[in-house]
Amino acid sequence: PGAGAPLPAPRGGPPPASQQSRLTSAEAQATPTGASPTPSAAVSSTDSLPPMSDAEYEAAREKVLGYFFEDKDVGEAVRAMNTWGGFALRIPAFVEQLVLEGFEKRQMDWASAGALIRGMPSGAGGPAPAHALLAGVRRVLNNLEDHLCDLPKADQHLAAVVAGPIADGHVTFAGLADAVRAAGPEDDEGGCQAGHVVREGFALPFLCRVLHAVADVAGAPRAAAVFAASAVALADFLGEMEAEQDGAANGILDQHDLRHLLSPLVTTLEKLAEALGTAVATKGVPDAPALATWLEANVGESTRKSVEYVREIAAAALKRSIPSPANTPTATPNAALAALMPLLRAAVSGPGAAMRPARETAMLFAAQRFCHDARHPPGLLTRIFRDLYNGDVLDEPAMQRWRDDTSDQTPGKTKASYDVTEYLVELEAEAEEGDAEAEA
Repeated sequence: PGAGAPLPAPRGGPPPASQQSRLTSAEAQATPTGASPTPSAAVSSTDSLPPMSDAEYEAAREKVLGYFFEDKDVGEAVRAMNTWGGFALRIPAFVEQLVLEGFEKRQMDWASAGALIRGMPSGAGGPAPAHALLAGVRRVLNNLEDHLCDLPKADQHLAAVVAGPIADGHVTFAGLADAVRAAGPEDDEGGCQAGHVVREGFALPFLCRVLHAVADVAGAPRAAAVFAASAVALADFLGEMEAEQDGAANGILDQHDLRHLLSPLVTTLEKLAEALGTAVATKGVPDAPALATWLEANVGESTRKSVEYVREIAAAALKRSIPSPANTPTATPNAALAALMPLLRAAVSGPGAAMRPARETAMLFAAQRFCHDARHPPGLLTRIFRDLYNGDVLDEPAMQRWRDDTSDQTPGKTKASYDVTEYLVELEAEAEEGDAEAEA
């Protein structure tokens, strides 16, 4: 959309807010399998606020979207939505209207639209329960056949919009699959032709596009993880004509280019373990720059940009450089770990600058897990943090993000925080002193 201009109402889009702004009773009651991964995903921050009128809501929606597509500030947009009384009931229509306006406009900034939806789940501090987001996606899916006739990339754009919440775990791939399975256009009696999208062969390509979109925003290992956790059988979504073809189910991964996507770390980790052991070793010290170069040349970009990749690299490096955690001196830098700093710096730098902060915290959570598994030898995590900082792998803000992150489920955070508290205070003091000198 044009800078600062509110999105126009689409021709043939959703009815006015007074007719279609509310979550239907069926949508409100139907929470697909896995649609609420955390308790917070089932409620909205707007539930306790006085409900807005339709006119108030529409004015606020146009204003916020107008500003958002100009400045791309997701946080500001979500903060505004959190003040919209009764917005939880309007979220399905909001999602549908946003997507359909994009289909109609043809100039939609789909990356920004996806970023906005990614910031909306309740689990991310936004106003949207997971089931409401899925209800909005299903509204679009109901008429996917018509949308594809008008815009051949309609399913690709919709996949990009829903990928963020799935990548972040606020909406599950299983929940989306349930919504796809139930989708269909309205029948002659005003009901839904459930299963139409599957029968006509539109469901499987869409689900595969979603997995690719998850890989685009969070890396191939994340796509593999959400797919594995879903237990979704893609063959169940073959259209009626495709299902009649011999070997159709066995050819899904190759036909939709998913085979490499769903097992991205296997060969990487095998090569990494080999290289850290003997293959690239010189006098027992791995040639970290050579290994980093090999990984860059032989591991796909979608894998290297992911936090899962960084965690695995860090875990392998720590295991190689600290074989006996309980007996490792902590008063001086670890020379074996220092030799691997080029590998760790390359892993954190990775492709996709926007994901670097997440990769940095992933490195620290990997160190936390390593020390947890070693029963937290006193001072070891502080030593690792110091060495990573002095080796220019990451900086003090990264450690602050690690300290403040309460969503990660890596075990051992309490003991880890206690171990590194003095060091983090020391870094903060140094940072404040540097700021004061810069201002003087």
